[in-house]
Amino acid sequence: MRPLEIIPAIDLREGRAVRLVRGDYAQETHYHDDPVAVAQYWAIRGAPRLHVVDLEGALVGSPQQIVLIQQLCRAMAIPVQVGGGVRSETHVQQLLEAGADRVVLGTRAVEDPEFAQAMFHWYGERVVLALDVYGGAVAVSGWQSLSNQEYLDFARRMVSMGAKRIIFTNIALDGTLQGLDLEPLRALLQVVSVPIVASGGVRDQRDIEALHEPAMHTSLEGVIVGKALYEGTLSDTLPIPFGNGYRAKNWTRIGYKRWTVQQSTTPRRKPGVCPRPASRAGLRGLLTTVHRPERRYSGCGYSWQR
Repeated sequence: MRPLEIIPAIDLREGRAVRLVRGDYAQETHYHDDPVAVAQYWAIRGAPRLHVVDLEGALVGSPQQIVLIQQLCRAMAIPVQVGGGVRSETHVQQLLEAGADRVVLGTRAVEDPEFAQAMFHWYGERVVLALDVYGGAVAVSGWQSLSNQEYLDFARRMVSMGAKRIIFTNIALDGTLQGLDLEPLRALLQVVSVPIVASGGVRDQRDIEALHEPAMHTSLEGVIVGKALYEGTLSDTLPIPFGNGYRAKNWTRIGYKRWTVQQSTTPRRKPGVCPRPASRAGLRGLLTTVHRPERRYSGCGYSWQR
């Protein structure tokens, strides 16, 4: 059994990294002006992959941040899954060509199941079904409206039509830091056997621990975490495999703040204690504490300095 993947989320709006509450565009929190820097940070911290959402694309029905997504994908070696505004095969191809490892399909799958079936057939695991749920109904159009599809029935149908993986989001809890509601997730895990990635409501380590048991005995594959990482209620120290070949070098201010990552040629280090460059205040803490003059940190194959 593979370990549960903890997948950091980056939501893009107007070229910035933001978070919403329950998909409400009027409740936006701005976290960073440079999403590429944020992506590099999560990669350095050991994220197995990233979950990126084009919020503007989700609203208008076509990807709006392709150039930025391409820059983000090229800045790291870890895979990136991208959603938001995917309504045609052209959109799927554009995002894959931009470097996305997986493309997330939501609204169009509800409106046109035959189209979704064709995408699952032609692209296999590279097209993932987004199952965005509010009150038991599947949401569409950037979560701005609800369909008449009950989520368990819809999930069964999509799997029968070839869906290889599902991202299940509990909209009522997304961005609220209220903790997970496991019952809707457990119900989904009982009716489908394809890999499931959960999302919505993670607050702290207790939520992650609560997912370990279903991950051992069901098809639960991972969990997407956003606000809990950015606000620091969940530690931003993700499991980093020793000697993974990457290091942070010269975490320097360029414009707002930016980090560069390069392939490490140093030999693997033996396991030990890694110094933490930031406080427990999450990414915000890093931005305010790590850039100190005349400070240099190193360990576990990484080094960074002002």
